[in-house]
Amino acid sequence: EGAVCRVMDDNDSTMTIKKLQHAARRDPMTGLYNHSAARDRSQKLLNCGEGKRYLLALMDIDNFKLANDSRGHLFGDSIIEVVAARIKDNIRSADIAARVGGDEFIVFMEYRGKAEPQIKRVFNKLCGEYDGFDITMSMGIAVSDDDGNDFDAVFKKADTAMYAVKKSKKHAYKFYDPSMDSILGGK
Repeated sequence: EGAVCRVMDDNDSTMTIKKLQHAARRDPMTGLYNHSAARDRSQKLLNCGEGKRYLLALMDIDNFKLANDSRGHLFGDSIIEVVAARIKDNIRSADIAARVGGDEFIVFMEYRGKAEPQIKRVFNKLCGEYDGFDITMSMGIAVSDDDGNDFDAVFKKADTAMYAVKKSKKHAYKFYDPSMDSILGGK
């Protein structure tokens, strides 16, 4: 009588699964979270963060189409990568940063005291020249105070504030206020 035995090393399978899970949550160009992953992580913080205050900054690169049209899509990709690197370099490890599409990014972070000094510092670090192109940003900010633990409500307000910036002058940031709803027809 004999026995047959098979020894399997499932470490490779486990590593492959982990790599695939990581890739599914990240933007392949920038390494930042994608929109879905950032939403999930931010929502978890909002659900568990009783007594904590959070803000969401939604931003996009001003005149990005001009960069693509005048210097090509590879140059535009370089600008996206530069902005992503500046975001990574200027937020804390607990903050959540994502590329949510095209030339739009979000940063979700806890804040204490006043939110504006944090936003002003990040905003100023994102803007600047790159290979002859002046990178400027339009940024809308919403805080979680009024909407408690609803990420989508905070995101919608940041989106409204960002479009108020784009409509008025670009290269600026604004905090959401309810008057923006009427200016933009409820966008």
